[in-house]
Amino acid sequence: MSSDSTSRGSEVFDRVAATAKKVAGTVTGNDDLVHEGDLHEQKAEQGRSARNAAERAEHDEARAQTAAKAEDLRVEREQLSVETAADQRTEEANREKQAKQDLAAQQQQTNEQAAQQQEQAAADRALAEQAAAARERAESEQAADQDIDAAAQARAEAAALAEAAEREASR
Repeated sequence: MSSDSTSRGSEVFDRVAATAKKVAGTVTGNDDLVHEGDLHEQKAEQGRSARNAAERAEHDEARAQTAAKAEDLRVEREQLSVETAADQRTEEANREKQAKQDLAAQQQQTNEQAAQQQEQAAADRALAEQAAAARERAESEQAADQDIDAAAQARAEAAALAEAAEREASR
């Protein structure tokens, strides 16, 4: 039997026990028995609250993981796009360089220097774009980690509620 069905079974038992004790206490005039019924009712409600909190935490964690995966894919696609654009710019710079080398012998040295400067600028831009993409991915991963941490904290709070309910029940 799973812990979820066990906790639901315990919750049902506590609600039945609460009703039975309240009725018995009311019929017999035993206020202590009525109070015990109230305590069983509180225990059942705390168990339900803890179970709901745990379910919400699991849902939040799953959603955060899905968002993190989607963000990873988006960043990877963007990185590929940046790399492709950088390759195209490099190819273009190389074609320009070749065209300039075909010019007269007197202009050859000047043209080669210009092409080299263009290549360096394209490489610098490509590096800057790749660095920006890497920063964005790191920020996305940090946000995903925060979402996962929040889900874990919610789960811990749910466990604390369940533990409090158990302590309350054992009193």
